[in-house]
Amino acid sequence: MTSKLLISCYLLLVCISFVVLVIHNKKTGKKPIAEILFLIVSIIIAHPIQKGLDYLLAQTSAGETQQETNSTFSIEGNYHEHSILVNIGQMSMIVGEEYQVPFSLDEPEAYSHQLLWKSSNDNCVVVSEEGKLTAADIGVSKITVCYKDAEQNRIRSNAREFLVFVLNNKRESDQQLSASFSGISERENNTDEYIIFFDINNPFRQEVHEAQIVVCTEDGNISVKNTDLSGTTSNFAGTFKLDYYGNYVVYAKLIATDGSEYVSQAQIIRPNEHVSR
Repeated sequence: MTSKLLISCYLLLVCISFVVLVIHNKKTGKKPIAEILFLIVSIIIAHPIQKGLDYLLAQTSAGETQQETNSTFSIEGNYHEHSILVNIGQMSMIVGEEYQVPFSLDEPEAYSHQLLWKSSNDNCVVVSEEGKLTAADIGVSKITVCYKDAEQNRIRSNAREFLVFVLNNKRESDQQLSASFSGISERENNTDEYIIFFDINNPFRQEVHEAQIVVCTEDGNISVKNTDLSGTTSNFAGTFKLDYYGNYVVYAKLIATDGSEYVSQAQIIRPNEHVSR
């Protein structure tokens, strides 16, 4: 209840009392001098009374707020604040390679067994309970480490994330037939579609009838575009829907007329590094 409402009730009672006393004095024939003085004094002191009520209500509200704040702090205080330090923003691996992620904890003996490691793309990168990475196939994966059952164990800490790009060790000089990434451009009047270009390196003039462009995303999705080729084709392209700020691994596969397959060297592609907006 506000002070204005209380003062309004007070003045209403004063007025009612004044009217009752005036009617009574009129019946008895007395002059309402005392009643008029009562009304004047009551009106004069109404303002100081309102000020006092404002002060009391403010103190009460502050006390309730402090009590709620203390309660919140006591709840948060039941959590153990712990940090996970991983000094990796992104990294590259070769298919078949293994790597132990270096990390540190403020209390390693007590909490290292409570860490949860996750890979967004198990087909690309497999991660063990100890944070050991195994590059299984070409692609990209987001690795996340956090405390498992954090609420149950009353542990508070932010998860740590980093990207792993898995490439191959193919080199054009090692192959009779190969393709190399040559660029990316945005389709006109379409801001979420991009054209990816590859050049063909075919020194021995092998007959090539098909080419594939493969785009791998960090959530495990793989997009493939097939292109029919003639024996004299020197380049090819494919159109893909990509996020302008996304991270992708791209490679090409050439299929010769005799059924032989040649895989190009995988490339890390970020559209915003190739296309200006």
